[in-house]
Amino acid sequence: MVRPGWYADPSGLYEFRWWDGRWTSDVAVRRSKALAFGALTLGIAAFFSIYFPILAVLQAIAATGMAIVAVRQNRNDNFAVLVLSINVVVLSLDAAAFVWSVWVGLLGIVIAPAAP
Repeated sequence: MVRPGWYADPSGLYEFRWWDGRWTSDVAVRRSKALAFGALTLGIAAFFSIYFPILAVLQAIAATGMAIVAVRQNRNDNFAVLVLSINVVVLSLDAAAFVWSVWVGLLGIVIAPAAP
């Protein structure tokens, strides 16, 4: 007989399900999945905040940091690795938008001031 405990969920909907002679309704998700979903959500928000470059870069840095933690918690979690990859791309785009907005601001104010 199998001992009671947490085992891989046979339905595949969750990471683990409690077995005590039968499958119960008690389920568990690894922290890295929840953290990876949070990182993905924040990364998507950072992508759509690109019109506010400072906010977007800060969000993308936070999302990338969360994804790094998720990958470190479970290196075999392909979803966390995918989220990390997406957030690195978003961070790059947001950083480029920030640099571009600073350049355009300097171009209009300092480099090429309007003629009197």
